[in-house]
Amino acid sequence: MRAPHARASNQMFLQVRWRPLVVAACWLWGIGRPIPAPGAEAGVVSTDNLAASVPLLSASQAAGSDAADGAKTRAAQPSVLPAETVKAKGMQTPVSEPDATQSITRIESGEIERRQAASVFELLDGVAGAGVNGGPRASGMSFNIRGYTDSEDVAVKVDGAVKGFEKYRYGGTFIEPDLIKSVEVQRGPQIESGAGSLGGTVLATTKDATDLLQPGRSFGARVRLGYGSVDDERHRFAAVYGRPNDDVDLLLAVTRRRSDDIGLPGGKELEHSSAALDSRLLKATWLPGGDWSASFSFTDYTDKGLQPFDTTSNLAGLFGLVVREARDRTAALTLRYADDAGRHDWHLTLARGTTRVEDWSLNSRTTNDYAYRIDTIDAGGRQQLLRATWLGLPAELQVKAGAQLGRNERRVTSFGSATSQPDGFYGAQPPGIKRSRGLYVEPQLSWGRLNVAAGLRRDLYEIEARSQTAAKLRSQDEDTSVGYGRTSPHVSVSFDLVPQQWTLFANTARSFRPPLIDEIYTDSGYGRCNDNVLSFGWKVPGYPRTRSLTNVYGPKSGICGSRYEAEESRTVEWGLSTSQRDVLGRNSQLAARATFFRNRTDHLLESLSFVPGGSGQTWQPGWEHRRGQELESTAAWRLAGTSSVFARLSYSRIRGTRYDGDVHEDLYTAPGDTTSASVGWRGRKTEASLRWQRVAARRVLKTDQYGRESIGHQDGYHLLGATFRTELTPHLELQVSGENLENAGYHLNDGWGGGQGTQAPGRNLRVSLTARY
Repeated sequence: MRAPHARASNQMFLQVRWRPLVVAACWLWGIGRPIPAPGAEAGVVSTDNLAASVPLLSASQAAGSDAADGAKTRAAQPSVLPAETVKAKGMQTPVSEPDATQSITRIESGEIERRQAASVFELLDGVAGAGVNGGPRASGMSFNIRGYTDSEDVAVKVDGAVKGFEKYRYGGTFIEPDLIKSVEVQRGPQIESGAGSLGGTVLATTKDATDLLQPGRSFGARVRLGYGSVDDERHRFAAVYGRPNDDVDLLLAVTRRRSDDIGLPGGKELEHSSAALDSRLLKATWLPGGDWSASFSFTDYTDKGLQPFDTTSNLAGLFGLVVREARDRTAALTLRYADDAGRHDWHLTLARGTTRVEDWSLNSRTTNDYAYRIDTIDAGGRQQLLRATWLGLPAELQVKAGAQLGRNERRVTSFGSATSQPDGFYGAQPPGIKRSRGLYVEPQLSWGRLNVAAGLRRDLYEIEARSQTAAKLRSQDEDTSVGYGRTSPHVSVSFDLVPQQWTLFANTARSFRPPLIDEIYTDSGYGRCNDNVLSFGWKVPGYPRTRSLTNVYGPKSGICGSRYEAEESRTVEWGLSTSQRDVLGRNSQLAARATFFRNRTDHLLESLSFVPGGSGQTWQPGWEHRRGQELESTAAWRLAGTSSVFARLSYSRIRGTRYDGDVHEDLYTAPGDTTSASVGWRGRKTEASLRWQRVAARRVLKTDQYGRESIGHQDGYHLLGATFRTELTPHLELQVSGENLENAGYHLNDGWGGGQGTQAPGRNLRVSLTARY
């Protein structure tokens, strides 16, 4: 559910500021000379040789690398990995290039292993335009992409299974970093994502046996013991895996985290922030030969303990404490038909995700049970239709198409309070079902240096009330189900200024988000559809104050229902990308992308209000404007022998304004300007890296002693981190990492209401010992 709207005013949507362009130009600068053929210059290694030392994903790989690529790769590998394939499986350090034409960033297994992250959110500090809201408790975090902070605005998928759990003042993301091999962050709506991805999409892919097997082995095992100083975290990880033959890939992994209250820079502790997390992964892949593969994964995540009811904001104790047990399970089966030549790549995913969170309040002696079930059917892919020469230039025509079905069922019960119903019905958290259907098609044409993709997506949603909500609506002759449908165009154009080196690109897309079940069907005492809220406290002309306990102007049921419109979003982005070899010296590779974007979201749900004049009709006049710049760059140098150096730089800046139907104000959900840089060195058995991050002051919502709200600022900060890994023996690895090494005091982004966030953890030193066979 969205946060309460602020009360402040500021300037309207302005033009893009160009100062960051200077930074981008300096970093993107290169010689731009033609790439010599491999071996044309003495002492110059080819791209393939460089990738063998420091793997760099090409732009096309970064955009499309997923379960399909994994399946094709595994299909080509024998059941016993040859010893010459990899020198040390645990020491791989992929450095992913930014996608050349799309705002997509992949975090690969090397970075995940290097960071020793306790949550998936810790991996985002190097992704431009992406961050975290709430925390530092894992149960209070959610993704922030381009200032979109609600879970319903950022889609999350695990192995193709749609995830999504919404609960008042709760994070609702359950992903264990030890079990995933990659995370893809998509900024802005993509044609495959569908509704509910106004900010973007986060795609997590779980590990396979091939990701962990030692060279020359068909079976293996791995055990890791770790410790974190800031909260006395005890971390355990164990996995067994293997490829008994060329057709089968099997993995079973479990992880366990136990921690005490989080330490703060001043020496105090964050009360009630201890954690007890357990996760399991079972994954099997069948490779029968040819172009076919089948993969099944099952993940199980549990979180138990005494927690604040509100885990998202800096007022975590405001609603008291609860004994909470959360359990999230995901099962996904994916069938794939893909060839190595890239002529076709089709998939069918059948998935089910279930989430259950039970809270027992110590204050009210109330038990609340939240249960979600999300079913997903996703069929789609791409097919090459034509490859020829036209007017002397190579031409290729592909088509991307797909169909998606979804069903989201929500049940909430509450027992023990004075207002509890016999069946547990709770008007603030109504039950219901949301059904979705999506269809998309996108032809993609490449002709010489020009690439054009123009697609359409059609989505239909039906949201149905259940239980006492449906009965109340029927008693007032109001609809018990609401439907939404939209057709969304997506267009991408790119042109290679210098083939394989410099590319100009532009993308535009439309998307929408229908209301959530609880937004549509929440009862008037908890939602928007009562006369006082719809008139902004009787300020809308034509609606004199009444003393009636029921609605005089609004819906008689007190439920918004079909009065809600869907939010609609339009995004335009453009920029320049480059891929250069030897521009930073011999045996070097540089890739970078600078992106500028504008976004407008109309019909904000929280702006639902009366149309002036006393008619009782409603509208949603609210909007949000965003504008920003993003820079991402990676670089790698091959040194003598097997040594190499790698680096990453990212920068993002987001500004915006919003109108909630009452007042204009700054977009206080946007994070502060963020610059992140890292540099590392990798040898045959040892690796070390250093990270630095600067986050500027950001806008926040402040409230004075009289309850008056205004836009203020939350101070910026600098962070320093480091990692070190070394192989003690061929089967034993030591890893040490540090976060916030200067023990800086700062606050996180608030996860509720746009205020100042919770104080962040202090210095954290993590050490782990990994044994593998």
